[in-house]
Amino acid sequence: MLERWILRSAAGLFYGGIDRVGTGARMMANWPFNVRKQLTSTPTLSALLVRNGVPADFLEPGTVMPPNLNLFYWPDNFPITQVAQWNASLQRQLTQSMVLEIAYVGSGTSYIRDNYDWNAPFIGPPATEVQRRAFPNINQIQYHSPMGHACFHGLDVQLEKRYSQGFTFSLGYGWGHALSNVGEQFGADVGFQDPWSWNNNRGTTGFNIRHKFVAAYIWELPVGRGRRWLNRSGALDWMLGGWQLAGLTNMRTGMVYNPTLPNPQVALGTVKVQQWRPDRIARGTVPKPNPDRWFDLSAFVRPCDASGCRLGTAGPNILTSGGAVNTDFGLSKYFSLTEGSKLQFRWESFNLFNTPAFGRPNTNLESLDAGKVRSTASPPRVMQWALRLEF
Repeated sequence: MLERWILRSAAGLFYGGIDRVGTGARMMANWPFNVRKQLTSTPTLSALLVRNGVPADFLEPGTVMPPNLNLFYWPDNFPITQVAQWNASLQRQLTQSMVLEIAYVGSGTSYIRDNYDWNAPFIGPPATEVQRRAFPNINQIQYHSPMGHACFHGLDVQLEKRYSQGFTFSLGYGWGHALSNVGEQFGADVGFQDPWSWNNNRGTTGFNIRHKFVAAYIWELPVGRGRRWLNRSGALDWMLGGWQLAGLTNMRTGMVYNPTLPNPQVALGTVKVQQWRPDRIARGTVPKPNPDRWFDLSAFVRPCDASGCRLGTAGPNILTSGGAVNTDFGLSKYFSLTEGSKLQFRWESFNLFNTPAFGRPNTNLESLDAGKVRSTASPPRVMQWALRLEF
């Protein structure tokens, strides 16, 4: 019995580069190494004539730093992103052509870069925001920190029937949960609510998909010459024989999101809060979500009272948008023309059942469209036909 079982395991430690490698967010972009000068022309006088050259002191940074600059800071000891990955799988041969595999996969990422405005003040009166900055004469100091961390744990189950008797399929199910204290770069969840305590930003990542099922299959219909039924040449074989069906079906749960409040700088008196979340006083889900009401707005309230506003208690990415079901299907057949040539006919349909997958709802609680879905995350059905001549 043991020869039908296989146990595999592996682990690795990998190092990645640091994003934002361009000079735009590096300290070399700070004054006095990088200066901006402007010359203004008039309707009758050019600002600068190339033949006269550049004025002698035009590119000099000067000895006094201009006000309201945006500066960048990177710590001297900035470690490279480190990714640890590990997995273990158990495989069992069920029949001569069928295999079942169950696997656990995990990863942990350390030293993920993110940034926030170090110069911005703590929460306070909006009217005194400039005076409460660490350096009132500087607009922003973009502090790049390697304090980000992420982890992932997942379960993979796969049942595979290898090709035999004109049929093959692969069924796969995956469960996964990714957590992080920083948002995905360019993702929907980018931006801190609480840059003073990174652990308060820890939650499900914006790209996390909790459940996913995939089925892939190819079936050569047992009809026609060389197959089980109508094993002969002639008109019936030309019309009914040699057809092949192929398909790919994907099913997944939705993408995560969290309700937000607009204009945190106006309400909290600081630009340090990039994503302001409300207080959560109930679960927030509805029994039968639809595009006009995807979550319960009454479950979230603005964290403000007579004394002012504060950070909300709702965590990041606590709600889930609609899932997606998609089937791609194909039908094909070869027609023999001569001894050395044949013609393939192929019909393919992408999103065969034209099933819509709704996008994330509007998360701005003060918008007229709050809680409503106004986009889809799936393309419409597309069909195509093709002829391929082989010789």
